[in-house]
Amino acid sequence: MLYHKQSNFQYLAGAKSSGEGTDIYNNTLYFWGLDNKNLFGARIVTIGFPYILIGAARFNRISLSRILLVIILAYISMSRTPIFALISGVAYIIWKMPGRYIKLSFFVLIALITPFVLNSVLRIDSITSSSDGMGLRLIYWAAFFVNFDKISIWGEGFLSSDKFLDKYALIYMGEPNIHNTFLNNYLDFGILGLSFYVLFLITLFRYGKSLFNNRAYWVTAFIPLLATMMVLFPGYDNDIIVYLILIFIIGQLKSFNYNKCTYSMSL
Repeated sequence: MLYHKQSNFQYLAGAKSSGEGTDIYNNTLYFWGLDNKNLFGARIVTIGFPYILIGAARFNRISLSRILLVIILAYISMSRTPIFALISGVAYIIWKMPGRYIKLSFFVLIALITPFVLNSVLRIDSITSSSDGMGLRLIYWAAFFVNFDKISIWGEGFLSSDKFLDKYALIYMGEPNIHNTFLNNYLDFGILGLSFYVLFLITLFRYGKSLFNNRAYWVTAFIPLLATMMVLFPGYDNDIIVYLILIFIIGQLKSFNYNKCTYSMSL
């Protein structure tokens, strides 16, 4: 809210462009978190979604108030990443929950707010523009796949994205990453680096599932994680590790069972 205050709250209803959303992050104002909307958005996911899962894992209760609170926080962060990741996870929770009227109400609500989300949150009209964060990602990813044969199977070396993008991307804004954890792993460390990273995630998933015998919980927990990793880069790995620790701890609270879950409005 301090960021929004310095811009007279003019972007609370949504920014017209990715640049406008970035502009509110004044690095002289922040006292916690980060002065970057995507980094801050990633942190909202890695702390916010476990916050949603605590009630489900401990009491078999889905708090609609918690979901609303976290999504509002994600919205005012001006980053599309947490919105995409959180809605993916929440949609899966609602889909798996019993009670068809709640499901129907949720998806009717999604349909009603879709125009607003597309225009003010996802900024769909400029999403492919080179001046838009998502448009820039598409340019970087295209550079990766079009020039895939020029990347060594053993990788180009740690933090090689800047040289690669500067050489092959149609537009390059100076980021030391390609905005995708998996693509970055291949670019830096090749097939071995990517394979070990993916195997680490698979092994952790299978270990958690076997230890707590709760596949539903782990699938739910991994959806927003993977959604975040698909549009962010390995420099956010501190957030990823924190998220994995949190969901591992929460997974031990109680056997999570969708069929026994109820809805609640309390935090």
